[in-house]
Amino acid sequence: MCEEAIGRHDLDVVVSTASITRPGMATDSSLGFASPLAPSSQVVVLWDRSNTMAESSGVPAGILLGHAMAHELGHLLLQSMEHSRTGIMRSRWGKEELLRAESGRLLFTAEQATAMTERLMK
Repeated sequence: MCEEAIGRHDLDVVVSTASITRPGMATDSSLGFASPLAPSSQVVVLWDRSNTMAESSGVPAGILLGHAMAHELGHLLLQSMEHSRTGIMRSRWGKEELLRAESGRLLFTAEQATAMTERLMK
């Protein structure tokens, strides 16, 4: 067992099989949620919902789960609950976003990437 001190950049990712909703944070269709303004640095991604979306879209569940993790970690690193009009930080992913995820092209914007990098460098 590894017992290292938790650093200021440690982030916890929880993959849950529970069907969780959180008012204002996660709806019945959310793949996960994060609390960027809370003292903890934790994101929760929902395996069952990723799997359901995979079955309906044809995109592998692991790809959707990984992109959901990146999206929620983005909220933490950007310290914001805001969503963008394009890319991985869109609030809802349609057919176009799912095709981009499958081909590895559902990304953060350049501005988001810069902001996250600057936050981690502090």
